[in-house]
Amino acid sequence: MCPPLELFDVYSQVPSTHTGRAIAVTDYNFERVEEVKQYILVKLRDHVPYLTNVWKAKKHNSYDCQISIGGGRSGVNFRVSTRNKYGLTSIQEKVTEL
Repeated sequence: MCPPLELFDVYSQVPSTHTGRAIAVTDYNFERVEEVKQYILVKLRDHVPYLTNVWKAKKHNSYDCQISIGGGRSGVNFRVSTRNKYGLTSIQEKVTEL
C-alpha cells in the first residue's frame, strides 16, 4: 500500500524581473567586427522576428565583414555587410534561381 500524499505549504517569491532567462545588458565595442555583427543580429531579431534564419547561430569570421542569411527559399540569400571601406553598412539581396 502506497503512503498518502502529503501537502507542504511552500512560499517562494519570484522576482518581478524574472522572464525565464537572465537579462544581460551588453556593451558593444563597435571597433570590433565580431561585436558589430552580433549587434546587427540582435537588431534583426528585434525588427524581423518572423525570418527564422535570423534566429539560427551564425559563425563569425573575423576576416569577413559580411553575415549571410538564407531567405527561406532556395536561391534567395541576404548579405549584410557590417562595414565597408567607407565605414558604411549595406544589405544585399541575392537571387540565384527562381
